[in-house]
Amino acid sequence: MTHWIILTGGIGSGKSTVAELFFERHHILTIDSDMIARELTVSNGKAIPLLQNEFGNEIIDISGSLNRSYMRDLITHNPTAKLRLERILHPLIHNEIMQQKQNAHSIYAFIAIPLLVEQPQFRTLGERVLLVDCPEDMQIARICSRNQFTLEQAQAALRLQATREQRQAIADDIILNSGSLNDLILQVDKLHQHYVDIFQAA
Repeated sequence: MTHWIILTGGIGSGKSTVAELFFERHHILTIDSDMIARELTVSNGKAIPLLQNEFGNEIIDISGSLNRSYMRDLITHNPTAKLRLERILHPLIHNEIMQQKQNAHSIYAFIAIPLLVEQPQFRTLGERVLLVDCPEDMQIARICSRNQFTLEQAQAALRLQATREQRQAIADDIILNSGSLNDLILQVDKLHQHYVDIFQAA
């Protein structure tokens, strides 16, 4: 039986790097909810006809995929639009996660839910929560570098998410991603052994 851990963290915290290290070093699978959401909203994705029916043709771009910039503007100016979007996407994401769970054969595996504080209904998918954490100034630097955001855009992106303290409050385990890659590897290896120990004893 595979035990499931929810992997979470704010934008720019390094969740993907941590997931890659667990896979490369210990063959631990991660189901990525963001990737599922993207697959649902590309051309011919399962969510496209439902979104089109809910929001109209403007929600679809010329390629047949979700028009993300239009959706972002709609959410910004219409508070109910986000709830309507989530009512469509979240059940589809949940179903796809449940299907992908069947592909795991290790003692434990991860489900990446970046916005777990904001989406607590996904908490039931895992037994523990692992937070990838780092100081906000490091998040901002990474967002600016990776996404080519301005300082103001990066700060605005952080304001849309839960605070660092709110994320820490729901975590069972924390990896602090504020040092070198070698430091991150040491934390990953130590936590892997901890998970093996507790789940073998369960």
